[in-house]
Amino acid sequence: MILVLPTLFHVATIAIATPFTPTNAGGSTYVFTLTGPWGEPTCQESNSQVLGLEEILAVFEDEATCDDGISSTHAFTAGQIAITETGLAAFVDGGGYAYDGEGADAFSRHDYLATIDVDSEVDRRVRIDWSLYASGLGSVLTTVKRLGNIGGPNDPAKPIFEEVANAYIFPIIDGGVEVLRMPAGRWRCTILSTHQSHSGKKGFQQGVAQLGHTVTVVPLGDVDGNGEVNTTDLLAVIGAWGACDDCLEDLDGDGLVGVSDILQVIADW
Repeated sequence: MILVLPTLFHVATIAIATPFTPTNAGGSTYVFTLTGPWGEPTCQESNSQVLGLEEILAVFEDEATCDDGISSTHAFTAGQIAITETGLAAFVDGGGYAYDGEGADAFSRHDYLATIDVDSEVDRRVRIDWSLYASGLGSVLTTVKRLGNIGGPNDPAKPIFEEVANAYIFPIIDGGVEVLRMPAGRWRCTILSTHQSHSGKKGFQQGVAQLGHTVTVVPLGDVDGNGEVNTTDLLAVIGAWGACDDCLEDLDGDGLVGVSDILQVIADW
């Protein structure tokens, strides 16, 4: 993969080895703020942007603000899905506020959506570290799913990774780690963030919708995904010996923890 990186004085082209090759991307952003009556606002500002591969690989940010001296509103968003030497790194951040004065209306909203399609030439094992936060009327979503074989027709599968949070006034904070099989093929990563703030709704004057996750490729024999293949992984495979439906110890995904999985651990030791 070739990355073109801007510097202060020139553009540098750097070749780096990456496990995933981006093939397609798309998305959009929207920020909106308003003060005063909906029919005759005292201030209304909005921006929208269609995102392509270049904007999604880089950090794209946008914001809008209204302040008429009585009421004030703000909406912002930022996000990125980056291809790294070890996998993927995605984040999205968005939110805003709406404060009125003398009972006047105030409203703000943001939306961010990005998807990126990548090719993975070989079967892989990945560790996904993720976290999210949502408050007010904030929502976030992220998925990673297989689209089909490289060069073949679309045959979407259920996501191997999916996290969703829809806040209603009270904050939602969550996070975790997943270790998953990622068979060779075409894959799609999606991130979404949205919020609405309204000055006249108690608990909805502010909203935030944030999430981040990294997809890190680890050795196929790394059962627990800690980046090291050792006795712990070997004992885990032995402990799960036999038929096993979609379990971590089934390293080759054949529905059976057996000799082939032991050999994979030894090969990656």
